[in-house]
Amino acid sequence: MDARVLPLLAGVLVLALAGVAEARPAGTGKDGRPNILVVMTDDQAAADVAQMPNVKRLLAKRGTTFADAIDSFPLCCPARATFITGQYAHNHGVDGNFYPYGWYGMRGRGNTLPRWLQKAGYRTALVGKWLNGYGAKDAHGEVPKGFDIWRGLLDVSAYDYYNFMMNLDGRLKAWGDSDFAHKLVQFASVEVSPNPGGLADVIKHLTDTFGPGPYHYWGAENPQDYSPDVTGEVTEGLVRREARHPKPFFIWWAPAAPHREDVSVTLMGRPGPDPRYRSATPPRRPTGCCPSRRASPSRTWTRSPRTSATTPRRCRRTRSTSSSSTTRGGSADCGRSTITWRSWCRSCARLTSSTTR
Repeated sequence: MDARVLPLLAGVLVLALAGVAEARPAGTGKDGRPNILVVMTDDQAAADVAQMPNVKRLLAKRGTTFADAIDSFPLCCPARATFITGQYAHNHGVDGNFYPYGWYGMRGRGNTLPRWLQKAGYRTALVGKWLNGYGAKDAHGEVPKGFDIWRGLLDVSAYDYYNFMMNLDGRLKAWGDSDFAHKLVQFASVEVSPNPGGLADVIKHLTDTFGPGPYHYWGAENPQDYSPDVTGEVTEGLVRREARHPKPFFIWWAPAAPHREDVSVTLMGRPGPDPRYRSATPPRRPTGCCPSRRASPSRTWTRSPRTSATTPRRCRRTRSTSSSSTTRGGSADCGRSTITWRSWCRSCARLTSSTTR
């Protein structure tokens, strides 16, 4: 696949740099092992880096750029499970994001990379999004084995940039509108339970949780509660603190950005992009936007997903990706109805939708 249009479901950057290790006081880390910082973004496209000058200047120019990338299962939870186990999906058991898969469907949840590093003498920490479904069973979540420090965001509040819940070593804390954030976590139970009714049951659960639509309120939008900033500041504090510790550290920062806000945007119909950048002007391509995309469609493919008791065998999922057009798109056609996926078009700054049969 052309690296220019390769969607980076989880853009992973591992920093095991000498400069980081040198930040520790002399006389510590006698074995010379490096500190490790993992920065994992969510649903980021390769073209997004063009709009990130600090990443290009501070990281790309000083590090290594991989021109090609191959992922055995480029879907959120299966990819993250592979990252922490080193296994293919058919071995770790996460074949999807939702029931019966997700975090609670993963095999050997105590046998992961953080646990291995912990046993090897590393101090381990997670800040941000964990695997899909985390905390959705009990609206609280646990501290997974292998972590000395835990700052995990509860689903699906993890996908809301201003209203979210965090488990801090077993203690819950809310940002933004606490009631709205709690409702997002309550709604997440749909991820970890059987859903024979499909989309209709999801909408019913949404109505039961937030009331009937149309919706005109999507939680608070306090700048100081912006999730990437909050989790970034927590991570920065941990790096500075752990750098003084005699043991090396493994810190995993996993902001939800630039993933769309699943509930507020996709289900509750909030218009526009991330509220923080509503006044920003997205980059424009010389060839124009949506009309040219329809005339020259981006790379598309159709595959038959792994079936389950709730997925008809004739169901086909069609997805379309582009390095500069949309953040996400596609539709699901199960023979009886077509579900439209809404996409934020970076080229024309409009919320677009498309239906494919």
